[in-house]
Amino acid sequence: MNAMSLTERSHRSLDEMVREMATQLGLPASQMAALDAHSTIAIQIHDLPDVMLSALDDRLWIWSLLPQFNEDWLRDRAAAVLPILTTAVEGVEGGQPTLGIGDHGYEWKAMINLDQLRRDNGLLTVFQGFAAQLGRLCQALELKGN
Repeated sequence: MNAMSLTERSHRSLDEMVREMATQLGLPASQMAALDAHSTIAIQIHDLPDVMLSALDDRLWIWSLLPQFNEDWLRDRAAAVLPILTTAVEGVEGGQPTLGIGDHGYEWKAMINLDQLRRDNGLLTVFQGFAAQLGRLCQALELKGN
């Protein structure tokens, strides 16, 4: 068994885990009818960039695209951003998300610890912690979402 494999460590698919989390957040089942086995699922949060859950290379990622700023913007706000970058989020590998450049701009992302998915409300805990940190990051960077 590969300890790093989503398929081998979880008996549920990404869409099943997201349905459970969405139900825990109070989203009506009727709004989840179109959810199927996509490799990436975007969750819209008011005034924040979308949060994506992606199954990639048999791992589960949580991430958000932050294309609205550049390196100079980040450098000017580094003092406000650094404490956010070094604050832990429960249930992610390495302890905290990372900020890096992706194909379409900066991304705030983390690989979800697969042991977290075995816990009650495990994905919900990661999602809420990630979204809270994303909110603080966007505030520090003066970014707006949806």
